[in-house]
Amino acid sequence: MSLKIFLYLNKLKKIVKRKRRSVSNKVTEYMAYRQFGKRTILNLEDLLGLQKNAKGFKRLDFVVRYLAILEYHGKGNGTINGIELYCKMQERRSGKKNLRFAERRLIKLINSYEQKGYDQKEAIILDKNLQLIDGSHRLAMAIYYNIRDVNVVIVNRAYYVEDYSVHWFYQNGFTNEEIDLIESTASRIRTIHETVFTGIIWASAMHVKEDILKDLGRFGCIRKAEEFCYAKEMQYEAIVKKLYAIDDIKEWKIVSKYEHMREKGRKLCAFHLEISDPEYRKKQTGMPISISIEKIKRNIRQRYKDKISDYYYDVIVHIADNTTQSRYMDMVLWPELPMGEFLNILRKHECAIIKYETPYFPLDFPNSIPIGRDVDILCIKEDFEELFIELLKAAQRVKNSELYVRSAYRGSNNWQIRFEASGKLLLLFDISCMLPHLSEEFTYAAIKTRQKHRDYYVLDYRYEYLVRMCAYVNDKRKEYHLEYMKHYRDKFDPSIAYRYMKKKMIRDIERKIAE
Repeated sequence: MSLKIFLYLNKLKKIVKRKRRSVSNKVTEYMAYRQFGKRTILNLEDLLGLQKNAKGFKRLDFVVRYLAILEYHGKGNGTINGIELYCKMQERRSGKKNLRFAERRLIKLINSYEQKGYDQKEAIILDKNLQLIDGSHRLAMAIYYNIRDVNVVIVNRAYYVEDYSVHWFYQNGFTNEEIDLIESTASRIRTIHETVFTGIIWASAMHVKEDILKDLGRFGCIRKAEEFCYAKEMQYEAIVKKLYAIDDIKEWKIVSKYEHMREKGRKLCAFHLEISDPEYRKKQTGMPISISIEKIKRNIRQRYKDKISDYYYDVIVHIADNTTQSRYMDMVLWPELPMGEFLNILRKHECAIIKYETPYFPLDFPNSIPIGRDVDILCIKEDFEELFIELLKAAQRVKNSELYVRSAYRGSNNWQIRFEASGKLLLLFDISCMLPHLSEEFTYAAIKTRQKHRDYYVLDYRYEYLVRMCAYVNDKRKEYHLEYMKHYRDKFDPSIAYRYMKKKMIRDIERKIAE
């Protein structure tokens, strides 16, 4: 071997070694950021929204993977083979030597989903700008299997993201028919998973509601608009606070907004706004926020603030940051719980709803529910367990991926069934067969004299009065129980009270009522 060739080969080895070391360092760095990035859950619509711009999806490689999954399940278009199209894409991207491995990996992933379902341990990787850098196979799987909540890891730096727009497919020799199939499938995915944001026009701006909705329609498409009116102030306050509960806004700001809105009436208008290009950025919480929605809110506030008397910031319109927040707000506004079925179960048993005349309990219950509060149920001992099981089974039959149902055992006399969305309480069934400070005999006597009220049973006022006395003793902060006793003072029956309650407790409450 000549010296010239030897030096050339030695130089080539050093170049290869440096390249390997560079690749190794990048992989190590990437894995470190993957390990220490922020792990969270994104709604599928938000995840797809991150891939959008005004013209459609910024990258179409996951659409080709989706076509391959359709082909594997025998749902291809019959003309162009989705798996072959996927292999062609991988060949153009990585070279023939990786082709068979990529195909095997795809089929293995499909089989894993079929056999084990969605793997909660795995995650799609986004960079700090929320760009997809790893996980397009899993994104395609989430679309096919309609997985609503997807695990993601947001790493702590920006990465270069290759361009897999339609231009890449033109430049790499895909036919017009193949590109047409990819684009039509992408369009279908966008239609099915449209980016819809839930918003609220507050009471302060209800007099210009129609104008605001018209202006919102200039930025997107109004899919739905419905007006709500709340009969009770505490009910309206609960709705306002619950709508903001998923946001990262500080509590004092919510209280301040509500104080400025409360004199304007107890109305609001909820709407759905679809926009084609949400354009996201990352908040400090790590969750995405739509830049387009931020601009829309800013424009609406600027246009209408002079038309609001005693204007205070953000009392005109509120719109969700992302579709995860939108889904939660929908659950608050339109909970769609099978209240009719629940009441049918209650009517079958010896029980009654107690504490229903409270400032937060809707007058039109069960058409409306006390959002974030309790429905208290008193039943006899013999029906206690069976009633709880039937209500729990009915709750678990509700087919809503946004709703989480769980039960809590609170001792031998009490069970609870909680309905939650995004970890926030929507409604709670509090079922008791014996109440604090009252005996089991009280329960039997109270249920025996129960009365029909609308579609459910309630206690006779004489017994409900004692329930409120005990509830007030348990928590004196709940002054609405004291107000109830003052209002229904003529319903107090001393003969019943002294039969089931301690004399000192009765005398203490009587003095408080007389103040």
